[in-house]
Amino acid sequence: MTIKAAIKGWIGEAQVTLAKKLFLDSSTYFDINNITIPTANGTTQIDHIIASQYGIFVVETKNMEGWIFGNDKRGHA
Repeated sequence: MTIKAAIKGWIGEAQVTLAKKLFLDSSTYFDINNITIPTANGTTQIDHIIASQYGIFVVETKNMEGWIFGNDKRGHA
């Protein structure tokens, strides 16, 4: 990973963290950040898990430009 990519990633994470603090009521939403989970092939990392009475939301942060396409039938692009 280049320094530029690392800085861009850090900025994306900071933007999501700030948005959570500004827009999600801390008495309604509970968040956990940077979780490492063991898998059959090693580990996987989740950027943010946000839980509330409305559900559990898993957020993967990407600081990229462009369009995102997908549907409920495709797991990966």
